[in-house]
Amino acid sequence: MARAETPSATSNTRFARGRSRRRSAGPPDLLEDVALWIGQINRLFCRKRHMTRRPQLGRVYAGHAGPSARPGPCRYSEYRRTSVPKTEQQLSAWSRQGAQQGSATTYASIRAALARHAWPRGMDHQVYLQGSYANATNIRGDSDVDIVVETQNVFYHNIPLHLRHQYGFTGHGPYTWMQFRAEVQRALLHYYGANSVSDGNKSIKVYGNTNRLNADVVPCNAYRHYQGDLYTQGITFWTRDGVQVVNFPRHHRDNGALKNDACSMRYKPNVRVLKNARNKAGSALASYFLECLAYNVPSHCFEPRFAPTFCNVVNHLVAASNDGTLVSFRCQNARQPLFGNELHQVDLQSAQGFIRALVDLWNS
Repeated sequence: MARAETPSATSNTRFARGRSRRRSAGPPDLLEDVALWIGQINRLFCRKRHMTRRPQLGRVYAGHAGPSARPGPCRYSEYRRTSVPKTEQQLSAWSRQGAQQGSATTYASIRAALARHAWPRGMDHQVYLQGSYANATNIRGDSDVDIVVETQNVFYHNIPLHLRHQYGFTGHGPYTWMQFRAEVQRALLHYYGANSVSDGNKSIKVYGNTNRLNADVVPCNAYRHYQGDLYTQGITFWTRDGVQVVNFPRHHRDNGALKNDACSMRYKPNVRVLKNARNKAGSALASYFLECLAYNVPSHCFEPRFAPTFCNVVNHLVAASNDGTLVSFRCQNARQPLFGNELHQVDLQSAQGFIRALVDLWNS
């Protein structure tokens, strides 16, 4: 008599038919039945084990290493040894973009504050987002919104003094960066009040409330980096210590979008996975440098599933650290070296420590 069966009973039906054929030929063989059942169970177990197996990541050598280098000591004191749930579901959850409403409200508020200000004649400016919110790599828990206020009426450049006459740079602009920064700060103080605005080293901090997030407002001038008669345009500003910072946020954003397209839209979700992994491991590497590291990983490493991609990305960084090619990595703007002593750069040891933390996190 036929009966309905659940999916798990399909294999049992096959065995029952086999026993029926054997019984028709002679007496049942109990040992043969038991062996058949054990073989099927072993096959199912091995299949499940193969499906859930996670690859082990390589070891990171301390400092520079060549092909014949031996593993050096790794220091983990600055990182918390924690476990990570290495399931595809967990990594998928880590890949999700954080809330956007708070950043949009904050951005609109800053724009409104600047629009209401009575600016001096000729001090035009543009306002735009930079950082994680601009690049769609923000994760849950990201709070500060990075906002650029750029004036292009006055620009700075890299032409030496004795060559400036060849480019027609014979005078000064109508105002300096310091004057422009002071005007931006005046506009924010007038709109938000002194209790909500403070002067930072690189930015003007505007504290959030129940309706908006904290904002780091960066007043800057346009910057032209000349190579012959051609130039690449970025931004520049100075810290309170008098150190000039040059960066290319628009190139960073555009290159990130191109990388995401080249990876079939898998680049930015996996950057968010790495940011969550960094937080889980207790690393302090800034999101900007993390994104630059991921940008240097070949596009073919970003697979449809997150677990293989995580291993591909970290193993590529491990290999680059071991063979010495890590030092040749570029920022995502493709205009500046990633490693160095400038404020827009990171030191090599911090990056290697971050890579070790990812290896420990996965293999723990």
